[in-house]
Amino acid sequence: MEYSSLPLKGKRVLFISYNGMLVPLVLWLLMLGARATVAIWRNRACYPAGLFENAVRMLVLIPIIATLDAATIIGTLQWALKDKPGL
Repeated sequence: MEYSSLPLKGKRVLFISYNGMLVPLVLWLLMLGARATVAIWRNRACYPAGLFENAVRMLVLIPIIATLDAATIIGTLQWALKDKPGL
């Protein structure tokens, strides 16, 4: 559900200004950063580290989370288009 609101926000902002097209991208990156922060926070007992190490981990986690999200979206769209009702 979190991804479904991003295009709507982008469409609404598009009518206001062209610079507003950055809003969905920034929101998406902030959401990825928040998810990476939660992952680091949940694993802080197993992988203790300082601020610098955790910042580097976030830089590694954000592209991984984005790749997993893209694969999930592509797989869902592929399933929805190729699914034959009644089988």
